[in-house]
Order: sequence, then C-alpha cells, then structure tokens
Amino acid sequence: MKRADRGDRHRSGQRFNLKSECHPDLAVNYPTHFTVRMRRHQKIQLVGTSVLVTGLIAALVIYLMARAGSSVQNMPDFSQDRRFNLELERIGGKSAVYVAAFDRWLSGLWHGTALAYTVGAMSVVVALVCFWLANLMSYPLAEVAQPRSEKSSEGQEI
Repeated sequence: MKRADRGDRHRSGQRFNLKSECHPDLAVNYPTHFTVRMRRHQKIQLVGTSVLVTGLIAALVIYLMARAGSSVQNMPDFSQDRRFNLELERIGGKSAVYVAAFDRWLSGLWHGTALAYTVGAMSVVVALVCFWLANLMSYPLAEVAQPRSEKSSEGQEI
C-alpha cells in the first residue's frame, strides 16, 4: 500500500493499523489511533485554561520576585512636585497635567507588585474571553431563515 493511500484513508476517518502497514520490526502494540479529535470549542477552552494557569503562575513568580527587592521605589519622583505640575500646567495647560498623571499611573503598572497584578488580571480577562467564545461555539448554528416569498399564504401579493 502506498504512503499517500494510507494518509488519505487516515484523514477520512479510518484507523491506521500499525501491524499490517508498517515495517515488521516497528509493529509494536501501540494504540491504533494516535490523534485525539477535539472540537473547536474544546480547543479554545484548552487555550483559555492554559492562558489562565500560565498567567497566574507568572503573576505569582513576578509578585514573589518583586517583594524580594524593590530598589525602584527608593528613587525620588520629581513629577510629584508641586512646582513641576505648575510649570507643566503653564506650558501645556490642564490637559497636560492630566496626561502626565495618567502616564505616571500607566508606567507604574509595569513595575514591581503592580506588574504581577496586571499580568494576573490580563490572563484572567483573556481566559474569560476564550471561555465565552468556546461557549458560543458549542451551540449549533441556527437554521438559516427562508426568504419570504412575494405572495402571502392567501395568494395575494404583498
């Protein structure tokens, strides 16, 4: 039997028999079907679970590493100074002060324990989206509505 024939038969759903179609030295008592067939929604659930577990483990490691040594917080922050905010407001207006405050908050999310919380929250959100999509995909599609005919049931035109 040709190799291409075996592949076509395997893809069509027939099982692959190792004992009859392989070299005699390789014919060992392995399972006859190697692939696990998963539906799409099951694959997405698996992706969501792996993202959740990996993200929470990474968040835990980051949290423990950040608690061990935090040298970044010991540096003085001149952007909190009142003079800095007054000069920034004079140069760029009130919106520049708000943008600078938002920038400080956003940059603070990527250091220390705040990074651990950010990674954990992002992994939970991505996992929830994956679970939601898998739930939507698990339901069968509704039947396509038939187009309305031009005549009503009494034979009159609409």
